[in-house]
Amino acid sequence: MTLQIPTIAIGDEGNCQADYIAVGDTIDELPKNRYIACGFNATRWTFVSRTNHMVAKLWMGGKGLNTKMSIAIQKFDLKMWNRDVCGNGLLRVEMTPKNFRLPVYEYKFKEPTICHFKLFGTTGTPLGFHFLSMRLGKTTNCSTDYISIWEDGSEEKFVYCGEKPPGKNFTTYKNIFHIIVHIQTDLDQSFVRGIYYQETKDIDLTTVFEAESKKK
Repeated sequence: MTLQIPTIAIGDEGNCQADYIAVGDTIDELPKNRYIACGFNATRWTFVSRTNHMVAKLWMGGKGLNTKMSIAIQKFDLKMWNRDVCGNGLLRVEMTPKNFRLPVYEYKFKEPTICHFKLFGTTGTPLGFHFLSMRLGKTTNCSTDYISIWEDGSEEKFVYCGEKPPGKNFTTYKNIFHIIVHIQTDLDQSFVRGIYYQETKDIDLTTVFEAESKKK
């Protein structure tokens, strides 16, 4: 499940000491610094639970006047057409960049397949995706074989196909984005390679894919 806080009015902006809300998987781990909200601005982060439940706790140590908020909770369905070739549909984006490989190691597409991935960051830091290589169809109309990538909650979707990766990295404002890959034709030759990561000043993407390839 995921939890977002679209509107909030709790305590003082930027000072989550006396009045705030904290979210986590269990009550024992609260307060969780990376998922605390206060003030008057909607949160940039989205909490993603590791199980089918979560806990939200409200602390009111101050006066608590005019406190209000709205919370949006959504279930994420991890069912996919073919888990063997798609792999895990829920990917945690941590400080270390990671390799994105589709189909997964030692598998090929043997039938028309749709893979849906939800990628979420462990902090409020913006996320990114770097395309290394791909082969999705032999045409450029992106109607049968393609990859679609977009930030959670955004109506703007970026769609790519063919054999030439986009020259620009995909980046987010918030900490969740989605990837859907449609494979309909040329099954055994179709693939996508990339790197997903948190946006930081010192990030180095040059050796990630090579290091992962040596593990095969």
